[in-house]
Formats: sequence, structure tokens, C-alpha cells
Amino acid sequence: MNDNLKILSVDLAKKNKENKESPLENNNDLKVFIINGSGGSGKDTFCNYIEQLATEKDRFYHVESIYTSTPAKQWATTMGWDGSKLPSDRRFLCNLKDMLDYWNNATYNHIKNCFSSYYVTKFYHCYNKSIFFIHAREEKDIVWIKNYCQNKGIPCKSILIKRPNATKKGNHADDNVEQYINYDYTVVNDGTLKDFKKKAQDFFEYHIEGYQPVCTTATDSEDVAHGLKNFEYKPEKTKEILAKYDGLLNKYNALLKEKNELVIKCQANYEKQKREEKERFEQAKKNYENLPQWKKDALDKWTENLKESCTYWEDREY
Repeated sequence: MNDNLKILSVDLAKKNKENKESPLENNNDLKVFIINGSGGSGKDTFCNYIEQLATEKDRFYHVESIYTSTPAKQWATTMGWDGSKLPSDRRFLCNLKDMLDYWNNATYNHIKNCFSSYYVTKFYHCYNKSIFFIHAREEKDIVWIKNYCQNKGIPCKSILIKRPNATKKGNHADDNVEQYINYDYTVVNDGTLKDFKKKAQDFFEYHIEGYQPVCTTATDSEDVAHGLKNFEYKPEKTKEILAKYDGLLNKYNALLKEKNELVIKCQANYEKQKREEKERFEQAKKNYENLPQWKKDALDKWTENLKESCTYWEDREY
């Protein structure tokens, strides 16, 4: 076994032996940052920079990104979504997420499962410190995630990544990221990647390493009350969204049918032009064969002279 791997395995064994406290007693080792920003603002790049800085500082530093959009993306993939991020794809994922939240609180359950798996599998014993970046776009998600963390005694802050002159994406999740006005930090991505990395480094040093959490604890029943109050099931809204998708699907099918008809029409016109061209060629060939010999000789000579003239002008230097 590699010497570095031996050292790492021994260190992990020591940490597992020494860390006997319960997850809630060890919450200060986990920091949660809710990160928001419109598509293309630099959220993933910022998280990657923080992860690089953290692991360089301590190999037992764990940085993980969690996305509130994961349930919607999983369902979309099952339905045939290829992972593209066109405005129409973003709008589709946004509306699908709304529908899943109305259906069974998909976002809340997903985030809660992420925390549970982190503690239940005892991964937290393997790390000195951990950071969760929770990518959340909508104000209601940000509010209940903050409540959830506070009620569990987990430090939680919110970050807005802004990119000046960013284009609108055509969905409320991307276009309304600044609607929530109580962000704890705002990072403006208005320079080069080097400038952005420097801002991530400053953030890591002053706001993560120098973080002083102030948290409260609460019972699980209070946590559920905080988390679910924003996720009342509304069947009327679900029916409205489904009806909207049915209408869009009908429009798409109509456009597809029109496109197929145009393709068939263009193909028919192309075949007709080919037939007419072939008929003209055959008629010209037939007319040539019916000419007297002296006319054929004159036509052949004229053709040769034309070829020589074309060759002369092509070879001439100007």
C-alpha cells in the first residue's frame, strides 16, 4: 500500500475512534451556505474555488454541493431530457420543480435526506470540517432551509452571486434571484477568472475560516412545522400546470406535423426538378443525334474552340 494511503487510513481510524459525540453535538464542524444566482453567474465556479482552497488547507476538509433542482432533473432525465441548458430547458425544469413541490414536497425531502445521509452514514467523523453549498433559487426554499438549519443548530448563511449585464433566462427561478433581499453576502463576478478566484479566496479566509456561528436548537416537530409551512399541497395548481403542459405539447405536435408536411413538399419539388432536368438532357441529346453530319462537325468544332478559349483565360496571369 502507498505510504500516503497508509497515513490517511491511520488518521481516519483515529478520528473515528476519537469522535464519539452525537451529530447534533458536532454541528459546529459543518457550515451551510445557501448559494444563489441566475444561470451562468458563476455559482459552480465559486464552489469549486472554495473546495480547492479548503482541501489545500486541510485534506480532511469536506466541501459538497447540493441542488434543490436535483429531483426535477432526475424526473426530467427519465422523461428524455438530455441535460441541455437552453432557455426552454431551464423554463421546463423550473415549472417541473414547482409541480413536484406541490405534489410531495420533493425539494424539502431531498435536502433533508442529504443531511440525514451525511450523519447516518457517519461521514462527518471522517472530516475535521465540512461545508455544504445548497444551490437554491427561490425565496421560499431559502427561507425554510435557513429555518431547518437553525432549528438543528447548524450554522447557515446565504450568498448571492451577481454578474452584471446577465441576460434573462425566461423563468421565474433565474429571473427573480434578487427578490430575496436578506442575503448575508453578495459576491459580484465582474472581472476575469483570476479576479473571481481572488474574491473566493477572500471569502474563504474571512467568512468561512473566520465564521462565528450563532444558532438555536429545536425539536424535530418544530423543524417540520417550519419546513412544511411553505409547501401546502395545491391540487388546483397542479391541474393548472398539467393543463398548460398539455397545451404546449399540442402546439409542439402541430408544429412538428407542419414541419413534416413542408419536408415532404420540398422533397417532391426536388424530385420533380431532377426529372425535368433529365428530360431536358435526353431531349438535347436526341436533337443532337438527329442533326446532319456537317452540323454535328460545326457544333463539335465550336465546342472545342470554346474550351480552348476558357483554358486560355484561366491560365492567363493578371
